[in-house]
Amino acid sequence: MSKKAQGIPINVIIIAAIAIIVLVVLVAIFSGYIGDWVKRLRGVETGQTCTSYKTTINGAEYSAAWQNTPCGEGYREIITVTDAAEHPGQYCCIVAG
Repeated sequence: MSKKAQGIPINVIIIAAIAIIVLVVLVAIFSGYIGDWVKRLRGVETGQTCTSYKTTINGAEYSAAWQNTPCGEGYREIITVTDAAEHPGQYCCIVAG
């Protein structure tokens, strides 16, 4: 009388792990966490206006400003600012280091 052990096949374990990862990513996207993370990654805090965004380059502090033309060379655009709706067609630009 020999008994054979039954276990879960390795491919079932792999599929379950992938499914859990996908669910975690979906929850993060739909809960808004990903959007906040992207803002923090860009260096723009939630609720920050264009003119309150500042950077320091070689000891000099620069503030962002609204302008009517796209940001030129040596500048970068700040996209995630709370007062963007008040400045349609304008660009929030700051000096790039």
